[in-house]
Amino acid sequence: MAEITLDHAGLLDSLSNIYNAIAALKASAIERDSDVILSLQHAAEGLLSHAEAAMKEGARDAQSAAFVRIGCLADLIDKVNADIDDQLLYAASVLLHLANAQLVAPEAA
Repeated sequence: MAEITLDHAGLLDSLSNIYNAIAALKASAIERDSDVILSLQHAAEGLLSHAEAAMKEGARDAQSAAFVRIGCLADLIDKVNADIDDQLLYAASVLLHLANAQLVAPEAA
C-alpha cells in the first residue's frame, strides 16, 4: 500500500473547494428556503476545521477523519439532490467530491 503524504497545495485547493461548496449550499438554501439544505450548509462549514487540522504536519489521523467526513457529506448531498434536482446542490456535491480527492496524495513508490 502506498504511503500517504500531506500535499499542502492539494489541501489548500481542498479548502477552497469546501468554501465554494458552502457558497453553493447557501445560495440553494436561500433560493429554496429549505431547512434541510441549510443544515447541509452548516455541516459543510463544520468541515473547515477538520480540513484545516489536516494541514498540520504529522496529521494523518486528522487528514483521514477529514477525508471521511467530506466524503460522507458529499454522498449525503448526492442523495438529497436526487430527490429535488437542484443545480446548486449538484455543484456543491461536485466541489466536495473534488475537495475529498485533493486531501491525500500517494507518495511516489
